[in-house]
Amino acid sequence: MFHLAFSSTNNVTINGITVNTSNSSPNTDGIDPAGMHYLIENCNISTGDDNIAIKPQDSACGDFPITGCTFGYGHGLSVGGETNDGLNGLTVTNCTFTNTTSGIRLKAERTMGGLVENLSYSNLTMNDVEYPININSYYNIGTIPSTPTDPAEPITSTTPIWENISLTNITVTNPPSDSYAGVIWGLPEEPVMNVTLTNVQTTGHYGFDLDHVRGIHFDGQTTITATGGGAKFISDSSVSTPYDAVYWVDQDVNAPAVAGNAAFDLTSHNFTVNGTGASI
Repeated sequence: MFHLAFSSTNNVTINGITVNTSNSSPNTDGIDPAGMHYLIENCNISTGDDNIAIKPQDSACGDFPITGCTFGYGHGLSVGGETNDGLNGLTVTNCTFTNTTSGIRLKAERTMGGLVENLSYSNLTMNDVEYPININSYYNIGTIPSTPTDPAEPITSTTPIWENISLTNITVTNPPSDSYAGVIWGLPEEPVMNVTLTNVQTTGHYGFDLDHVRGIHFDGQTTITATGGGAKFISDSSVSTPYDAVYWVDQDVNAPAVAGNAAFDLTSHNFTVNGTGASI
């Protein structure tokens, strides 16, 4: 079972812990914290389940800096799968992942979710990671849901909500044969909101899977490589168009042409601009 587990515990520092188990051992989470004001640093964790799994199941969680950690075999640095009481504030910096199934992992489903917000990940390196970025509101039916077209359901107190997530300076190399550059998969009734990727170099056999998302921003320094030759942005391994997705990628639209004229109609309150611009 879990190696180091807390429930509703506040003001905790975990420094220099080593966990090393077989990668086939079930339910052997490394660290399972729950509560407020944690510092987790300089730990080395290889295990058969989550390397770290923050558990906002029976208590609200927040103020979670995690820094300088090394993750080997395991399911990644996770939040969930129960997030009922919510998490506000997670900062992950200067960590490495090697042979983990996932790197950044947020997991819940319709009967065990809550509000998870204001998460920051920066200066991370990942090698041989199947799902380097894995945000998923369908946890109990598999890592990749079978279809994004299931009907919307009423929003309840246990609907998973993921929002305001920042990913900066992340490098992913040597993806395994069945890997994805990333997965962000929300619910039709509650899309994943406001994820910003800045200087993220991610690669996978398949591209970046986007379904039921809003406000996803890939900056101009971010690169996505699908080694299998498919599209950069996909809905699943066989569909090359994201589903129900609002996202954008920074790009140069070239120099504007000479402006035209503009007019405001006082009756209709319409503002009209006539002009041209290269590549606009």
